[in-house]
Amino acid sequence: MAKRGFTLVEVVAATAIAGVGIVAAMSTFGAMNAAMARGLETEKMQRIADEKFDEIVATGEVPNTPLSGEVTGTDFVWNAESATTATENVTELIVTVRRSAGREDSGIEVRGLVFILPTSTGAAGGTP
Repeated sequence: MAKRGFTLVEVVAATAIAGVGIVAAMSTFGAMNAAMARGLETEKMQRIADEKFDEIVATGEVPNTPLSGEVTGTDFVWNAESATTATENVTELIVTVRRSAGREDSGIEVRGLVFILPTSTGAAGGTP
């Protein structure tokens, strides 16, 4: 007469294999969650940098000296600085957003060229 069913060794082996599979799946979900969080953080820093860049350009207050500040409601800080270019009245504006504490390499940088209107120094029409 043939016996049906599993032996204790087969049940233990199947349980061990299933346990390893569940642990692997859970660690994969954890890694995916961490990657998604980093992606969302990077996207948020990019939006903040773009908004700060646009704000500086819209107000016409391109800094001659570096500016910095905290982003309200977040743990990010921003820095803005300008660099001269070879073209007259054109300045490069660089806005960087990063975490206020920790990883220095986790920053986002936005660069762009800004035209600065020349200031008038003399009377219109020139001298006779």
